[in-house]
Amino acid sequence: MKTILFMGVLLMFSLLSCKKEITTPDVHSKLIFGKWKLIQISSGYSGSGQPVTNEETVEFLSNGKSRRYVNGKLDYKLNYKLILQDNLFGSKTLTVDYKTMEDYAVFDLSDTSLTLSQTVYDGFSYSYERISN
Repeated sequence: MKTILFMGVLLMFSLLSCKKEITTPDVHSKLIFGKWKLIQISSGYSGSGQPVTNEETVEFLSNGKSRRYVNGKLDYKLNYKLILQDNLFGSKTLTVDYKTMEDYAVFDLSDTSLTLSQTVYDGFSYSYERISN
């Protein structure tokens, strides 16, 4: 009897400790999962580009964790979720929702490229290329 009880408790802990994938609004939005290298920064209304002066990468994990590295060193770790949010044009935009900092709208997402834009007027856009899944 003790063996059955022990096995039940062990099974419960193993199920609770499984990493869950976050809920995504659609199948396409799962393309964000992976590691991305920053290749271009564009500024608000002028749209002029800025040089990328540091090696920056961002990683979106399927369990809702993200990490940003600058010159190979961890800069921050944040939790996020993906949501569809109303935009200024009356439609929905896929958004990376960080609870502790500003959100970023996903303007472009494919197998090889990602563009995130600040969700403020005259905000910056950040373009990335995929370096791993």
